[in-house]
Amino acid sequence: MKRSKKIIISLIFIMIIYGLFFMDLGLATNEEEPVLCTITSEYKAWEKLSDKEKAETIMPAMCDSKADNININYRYFSFDVKAMLPATYDGRNQSYKPIIKNQNNTNGCWAFSTTTALESYTKKKLNLDYIYSTRHIEYSATRKFKNGEINDHGFDREVGSGGNYFMSSSYLINGYGAIKESEMPFENNENEILLSAIQNKNTIVDVNNLVLKNGTYGDKCTTTEIEDIKKLVMENGAVAVTTYLSTASSYYNSSTSAYYYNGTKDINHAVTIVGWNDNYSQTNFSSSNRPTSNGAWIVQNSYDTWFGDNGYYYISYEDVHICDIYMSITDVDTEIEDNSYILDKLGYISYMGYGSATATDDDYTIAYAMNVFTKEASKTEKLKEITFGTNGTGTYEIYYKKGNAGKSSVTTMTLIGSGDIPYNGYITHKLEEPIILDKDVTDFSIAIKYDMDTSTRPVPTSTASSSKYKYITIEEGKTFISHEGNSWTDLSKRTYPTIASIKAFTDDVDYELTLDNYHVNFGDEITLKIAATTRNIDKNNLTIKLIDNKSKEINLNNISYTNENNTLKYIDFNLPSSTPNNTYTLIVYYNNEEIDRLNIEINTNMITSNKYRIDQIRKIIYVDPLTDITTLKNNLSQADDILYNNNKVTSGLVKTGMTLTNYLIVVKGDVTNDGYVKMNDVMKISEYIVEEKGLNDTEKYAADVTNDAKIKMNDVMKISEYIVEGGNL
Repeated sequence: MKRSKKIIISLIFIMIIYGLFFMDLGLATNEEEPVLCTITSEYKAWEKLSDKEKAETIMPAMCDSKADNININYRYFSFDVKAMLPATYDGRNQSYKPIIKNQNNTNGCWAFSTTTALESYTKKKLNLDYIYSTRHIEYSATRKFKNGEINDHGFDREVGSGGNYFMSSSYLINGYGAIKESEMPFENNENEILLSAIQNKNTIVDVNNLVLKNGTYGDKCTTTEIEDIKKLVMENGAVAVTTYLSTASSYYNSSTSAYYYNGTKDINHAVTIVGWNDNYSQTNFSSSNRPTSNGAWIVQNSYDTWFGDNGYYYISYEDVHICDIYMSITDVDTEIEDNSYILDKLGYISYMGYGSATATDDDYTIAYAMNVFTKEASKTEKLKEITFGTNGTGTYEIYYKKGNAGKSSVTTMTLIGSGDIPYNGYITHKLEEPIILDKDVTDFSIAIKYDMDTSTRPVPTSTASSSKYKYITIEEGKTFISHEGNSWTDLSKRTYPTIASIKAFTDDVDYELTLDNYHVNFGDEITLKIAATTRNIDKNNLTIKLIDNKSKEINLNNISYTNENNTLKYIDFNLPSSTPNNTYTLIVYYNNEEIDRLNIEINTNMITSNKYRIDQIRKIIYVDPLTDITTLKNNLSQADDILYNNNKVTSGLVKTGMTLTNYLIVVKGDVTNDGYVKMNDVMKISEYIVEEKGLNDTEKYAADVTNDAKIKMNDVMKISEYIVEGGNL
């Protein structure tokens, strides 16, 4: 094809894709001048692939929505999936293909298919060439061990009695594994062992998200399920599925390794789909029992390479069990959090809601669930991730509150995150701003609002009414469900104890840093106070940098270190006399990793205070709510008349917007300018966060109570806690 023709066809293709964007989103293109989008690097790389490689790869998004400020809700926007998927895709030809394994005489096929799917993902997405232990999964899912020992996250099952993807997904999501094969190698037995054999192992990957779907049991795959599995295979490397396996000649053609089951027996095996062929001929199947159409999955088995086509075989799209239950891992990282807060130690097995299974009223597709977690009071931690089960598609909101919120409305909690629910399974929401759980936090509550598209049973739960879950227990006042988030039903009081599937993950805060004075004159000594919470600090691994507003580093003078009880507690230093008036950032590194940053304001001719924080650059005096005029003036180094709307004020409460000489006065949290901090301030700040309007510049200073130059939900949370519990802002 001539180059000019290729260019014309490419332009037509781009115009079609561009038109699809606007057609699907319902944007008014006839009133706005079209703007070419920024092409993503992924699309550019895809363009360079060969035709064969393109046929086996999903075309990535062409436009960079972040660069072009395009706000697209991808859950409701998609191309024709069937048109995008190639007719043939073979994972055996990919660099990330997992090794063929052999379960020998064990019944651990479900654990083998789980590790195969995980190995495919981590090799494809993270370039990790790991083999994961199937034996560890098998035994971790078992309750009773040698000498009567009990595994509290084990199911009521015997080793070797078979398992399922609800078990293996709980193992992965809860962080009980995966571990390397070398830490607990496979053995061709299912003997009773000591509990210690599975404990204190090194979890090497953190599974955040996975798809876990139930199809129509005992019936062939729907068109939607086939397309769903194909897409999951291409995106994630493999999909773990169920089947009934028989080598009877009526079902299995050993000469072609083709398999088709259309009987009535229950599933008895688990395998892993690694590809497909839409054109795989129906004549490849047993002549006495053939599907009605072409098409087969390329399946990796766990019977070593002697079985089938070097360890693989081909299952018809019409097989009645292949879509019964399937699982695909969709997000993994290698950052293992220090602490796990998990009440549903066995994962979820059922769903709850407020409508019948056939209800259609939208009111029944919304429900709330909440778990209350208990933390060690002696530790400071940062809340980083919330993981929860899902049932269907929809949206979610996550709320946080210090203490037990079981008797509170969700309106008293702080919204800390939201997003889409794209599938059944588990989702992990990583907080943009981790929440610090100070030493005074013993209990904290996490609530999820599920707003589903069609599901009337939105809340996944673990319940003792299911046979293998019968030993689960839960304390009173720890797990709840609610229809509207106003009043809560304690799930521990049901006939069978039930637990909402919500989990929290935190990291230890190793260091707490404070400065003795944020506002200094030239030559003043500055003391950085360091409190170690989980380990001692080696000064040789500590680095301190002072950066000005142009990112230039300022040299520090006379740095000295003071130890207490054999650990570093104080660092003292001085600033050069030539340091200009400005606001500086003090950045502290440990082992080359930033652990904190603090601001220092330098000015030699300024109003100062031992009680109030003063921003000498912006000329702002920050005071606490309910501060009166007299108290303010008595705690300043110099004080002229205080004005409000150009009128002199001599008594009463200090309000945001008052002025003193050339300084602006800001009452922390007071965005309604009355000197008080109440729920109307919280509402006004919340509206600003959502709509980005409603606060003037002065009120923005008052809203930023976390002093990070940003107005976010952490500010709302801190103000809400002040309203409820008092204290200081």
